[in-house]
Amino acid sequence: MRGLPKHFTLAFFVVFALFMLTRLYNLEHRITFGWDQEQFSNQIWNVVKNHTFTLLGPRTNNDLGFFLAPYFTYMLIPLYLLTNMHPFALYFFVVLMGLLFFALSYLTVSRIFSSRHALLFLFLWTFNPLAHMYDSIPWWPLYIPLGVMTVLFLFHYLHTNSKQLLIWAILGLALGFFSNMHFQFVFMIFCAALFASYEIKGKGVPVKAVLVLGLGFLTTLVPLILFDIRHNFLNTQLLFNFFFTKIDVYERDMFIWIIPFTHFMKSFTVFPITILMQIMYVLMFAIMAYLFFHTKSFQKVLYGIAASLWIFTPVFFGIYGKRPSEYYFIFLMPFILLAITDFAIQKKRAVPLILTSLLLALIHIAWFQKTVQTDYAGLIYKDQVVHYIKQQTKGREFFLSYDGVSIDNGFRYLLRLRGLQVSENEMAPLIEVSLPPRAGSHVIGKYGVTIPQSLK
Repeated sequence: MRGLPKHFTLAFFVVFALFMLTRLYNLEHRITFGWDQEQFSNQIWNVVKNHTFTLLGPRTNNDLGFFLAPYFTYMLIPLYLLTNMHPFALYFFVVLMGLLFFALSYLTVSRIFSSRHALLFLFLWTFNPLAHMYDSIPWWPLYIPLGVMTVLFLFHYLHTNSKQLLIWAILGLALGFFSNMHFQFVFMIFCAALFASYEIKGKGVPVKAVLVLGLGFLTTLVPLILFDIRHNFLNTQLLFNFFFTKIDVYERDMFIWIIPFTHFMKSFTVFPITILMQIMYVLMFAIMAYLFFHTKSFQKVLYGIAASLWIFTPVFFGIYGKRPSEYYFIFLMPFILLAITDFAIQKKRAVPLILTSLLLALIHIAWFQKTVQTDYAGLIYKDQVVHYIKQQTKGREFFLSYDGVSIDNGFRYLLRLRGLQVSENEMAPLIEVSLPPRAGSHVIGKYGVTIPQSLK
């Protein structure tokens, strides 16, 4: 790291090592392989093995939601090819995303603020238990923090190079790409609208820049547009119904977002208590407002956007009226930690902030331990179950049943990967996979596998 003091270089590598260690510790034994992972794994299999390309990605919210574009699926294909279609590719996906997030965050924050800001920001991110938990789950929201940092990097670049239409187009592509990873990223479209408005009014950026941005965004919707053309605009109807179908007033609760948001803020407040969340909410707004009035240039623009987003988020979820999941707020985490980092450095309180972060990590040690503990119902053990079944059946016909709530998720893909065809003949020898294990079954992780005598 040319030009920086040796002690800073050492600190950088220490933070990097801590970041990767906390994310990768025991990762191979805690990778989950549930409904979500099996769904996009099947899509990848169909593309690679059956050459059946898809125009649709994940469905938002539930079976009444609309579809996003399938970029997540296609981005995973190289990793699945690397592992010969084994879903252990998800391990490499988590590692790769961690490396990309760390590198891009350091680059973005150091350019907007300083290298010192970047290092402190990444230190706080490393020891935040919520960030730690979601950084290790191989699914669509894993892209969200990376997407936020990408957009902030582009905002900063455009603030000093505002007439470069190509970068406006790239911003539109980034907004569309990450919005199709998880729908919560639409909040960054709100941020982009604020940023574009400022650049047009404050710096005289031509309106055509916004048109180019919009064109870039629309380009990412091409798969969905093609699907709609072929299917009588089905997805557009789903989108319209999702937002505008009337909901009974008794089914809508404008305060329902408070419960998951309180749990989201638990990493800062320690206890998931509403009053503590409210205090933290007001405090964060005060910090953002203070920084808005005590910074200049792009930093001022950034805090104006952050404060507006901080207000807009509960308003949006209040109007939406349905309970969001806790991870629907993960897009806020970079803004929270950036504001805390900058405020502490401005007030010369970086060391107390580091100590506070470590104290919170110590308080949340049980949370960290739970996150890194082995998932005995995860991918590794499901794969061992399927391998054991293959060893026992030796190519013979068998019927398979599952005893437990939703425990079949993930097994069908792994059975196909291992070349096992489950018979449709219910009179075939019955193999049972149970969770918890039945008495006398062969135990693998949390699963029990019962093999009939006819197959032994």
